[in-house]
Amino acid sequence: MNCSEGKIWKNLKNLALFVCILLSILFSFFSPNLDGFLLSGAILFTAVFGLPHGALDFKLLQSLWLKKQLPYAFTCYTGLFIFTVFLWSLSATAMLAVFLLMSSYHFGGDYPVTIPQRFLTGFILLGLPCLFHPNQVGDIFNILLGHGDGYRFVNSLQLAGLIGVFYLSFLLLFNKIKIRQSLELVSLGYFAYVTHPLIYFVTYFCLFHSLKHYSEISILLDHAKLTKLFIWSLPATITTLILALGFLYFFIQIEKKSLEISVLQITFIGLSALTVPHMFLVERVRNKYKL
Repeated sequence: MNCSEGKIWKNLKNLALFVCILLSILFSFFSPNLDGFLLSGAILFTAVFGLPHGALDFKLLQSLWLKKQLPYAFTCYTGLFIFTVFLWSLSATAMLAVFLLMSSYHFGGDYPVTIPQRFLTGFILLGLPCLFHPNQVGDIFNILLGHGDGYRFVNSLQLAGLIGVFYLSFLLLFNKIKIRQSLELVSLGYFAYVTHPLIYFVTYFCLFHSLKHYSEISILLDHAKLTKLFIWSLPATITTLILALGFLYFFIQIEKKSLEISVLQITFIGLSALTVPHMFLVERVRNKYKL
């Protein structure tokens, strides 16, 4: 990556941090509740800014594997997606536990730290809303699970998040972690405090996680600009959204579930099913190219 490209991505990351701080100030004056408008806005924001970063996986597969190996790679990727959905239907409780562990490792990879620190950083990112809004997060988990065990996960994330906060504070005290990383985590911490957990997650996922992923894979895809990455992601993004609308119709018309429950289940379970193969691919890319 040349200096000009590096500066562009750095400026975009600085803009994301600025937007997070600005939203934190805004939400300090009023706290939104989970309603139809908020839910629709969060889903739209995720579809436009978050979902495309995973939709580039097929472009990555094409660039990383030989043409004759692509059918095998696509089959494995799609198989992981289907298998994840099957596991959710088989045992939502076990799948949520596994998904939270995988997510902590994956999200912690946004910061160049060791594996233990990576897990702890990920648990901080997942645990922040549990520390400040445990009832709201517990309600979301209960909807995903279909029963009242969601609060057990909230308690576990609270403990893991607190351990992570103390450990990273120790690292910062002894200059073992970059100031920029700490500034992002502190900003996200305050943002998690002043807003709804759903808004917090969508903001982190779209502004921080997705943008860092774009900057990484841009290197592998001939230093493609952000606009080109968006264009490449459109086919897979549109296909995913069409499938999501089909599932939404099924849940509402056939399963007779409410709109709110249907949207939450499709969004989180669907994202997890997409994220599992995405995680494996990203880790292989990071290990291969030392990103």
